[in-house]
Amino acid sequence: MMDEFRKFLIFIKRKFHENKNKFNFQLLSIILSSLIVSLIVDIMLDSNNITNTIRAILVIIEGSSLFSFLYVNGDKIFREGFEEFRKDYSYTQRINISIIVMVVSSVLFTLFIGNKSPLYTNLASILFTTLLLMITFIRPTKEEYIIRSYGLKDRRDIAHDREIEARDKEFKEFKKKKEENKKD
Repeated sequence: MMDEFRKFLIFIKRKFHENKNKFNFQLLSIILSSLIVSLIVDIMLDSNNITNTIRAILVIIEGSSLFSFLYVNGDKIFREGFEEFRKDYSYTQRINISIIVMVVSSVLFTLFIGNKSPLYTNLASILFTTLLLMITFIRPTKEEYIIRSYGLKDRRDIAHDREIEARDKEFKEFKKKKEENKKD
C-alpha cells in the first residue's frame, strides 16, 4: 500500500516539474469545479444512497486534487521544516501523532457538520486531504524501512522508552517521599 502511495507522490512531482503552471492551473480548475458541483449537490439534492455516492466521488476528486496542490506547492515552502519534523519522530511515533490528529479532526467534523449542511462535501474533502497529508507524514524513510524489515527497534523509540522509565522512577521516588513525609 505504501509503495503505491509513494509512486503516486512521485507521479505528482513528475507532472508538476514537467510544467508547473499548467499543472497548478489544472489542479485549481478541478478544485474549483468540484467545489461548485459539491455545493450544488449539497444544496439541491436530498440525502440518499445515490447522492451519497456522488458526494463520495466528489470528496475523492476534490480532496486528492487539494492534496496534490498542497503537496507540490507546499513542498517549496515547508520542505526543510517538514523533513526535520519527520526526522524528530520515529515511524511508530508519527503513526501515533497521526492517529490523534485524525481522531480529533473526525470527531470535530462529526460533531459540528451535519449531513444536511451545504458545506458537508467540501469539508469532507478537507478531512480526506488531511488523511492524505497524514499518510505522507507517516510514510517510512528508507532507513526506517530497512530497520523494520530486520525487526529492529528504532533508536528514537528506545530513547523514548528510556525517558519514560526514568520519569516513572522519579515519580515513584517522589510518591515514596511524600508518603514518608505524611507518616512523620
